[in-house]
Amino acid sequence: MASHQILYKFYTECVNCALTRKQCPKAWKDRRIGMIPRGFELPLSRRPKLLVVGKNPGHPLDEFGECQLYIGKRGKDLLDAWLGWRDHLLKMILATSDDSLKYHKNRNRYLRFILGHSKRLEPYSEYSRRTLNSDVVMKDYAKIMRSTAMTNLFKCSTRNERQKLKASDVAPCYNKFFSKEIHLMRPRAILAFGNEVYEILRRLDTERNLPFIVAIKHPSYFYLKQSEAEKLKEIKESLNRCF
Repeated sequence: MASHQILYKFYTECVNCALTRKQCPKAWKDRRIGMIPRGFELPLSRRPKLLVVGKNPGHPLDEFGECQLYIGKRGKDLLDAWLGWRDHLLKMILATSDDSLKYHKNRNRYLRFILGHSKRLEPYSEYSRRTLNSDVVMKDYAKIMRSTAMTNLFKCSTRNERQKLKASDVAPCYNKFFSKEIHLMRPRAILAFGNEVYEILRRLDTERNLPFIVAIKHPSYFYLKQSEAEKLKEIKESLNRCF
């Protein structure tokens, strides 16, 4: 089976997760209204050098009709609906000046610099203006995804998307899905979005199966302007030692 098919099969299982509320009480999962496990992106390579890990996917963007796409779907049709939404997000939403989507823009801005696609860390305002061109967005994203995979530690939304999670809250999803992601992809390093994710990963990695982990500020927030470039340079240098 080709590597892409292996990951496709794995993520089909993920969006159709059968864990019950009793088994995973923090998960907000209700297929009747389109609340499904998600929060990952199918990588272009099965063996990416960097795995980017967030905490959880947050609430669906239902003002754009996201949940409606998932209602009544099962199996691979549900995965295709999620992946189709991701394409829509990139093509139709990222290429706007809407700062409510700063996470996605800031994430790509960080990764372009860390991966060496950009010689300098562009200021957010500069990158945001440049991404008003949707062709630029797709080109940046495709280049990033050739060597990077993106996922979340917890695949479901939580009712309060800002609440802190304990390692025990995440453990059912970690044991069923995240540990398998690591086994399938075998990345050289993990970039954890935020110290909360970093600490949970360290606590759950009891068998020391995870690769080198570096924490970075969550892209929804910003480093101080005077220290941002230096912080990102330090992270880049740390990861380059693994690559």
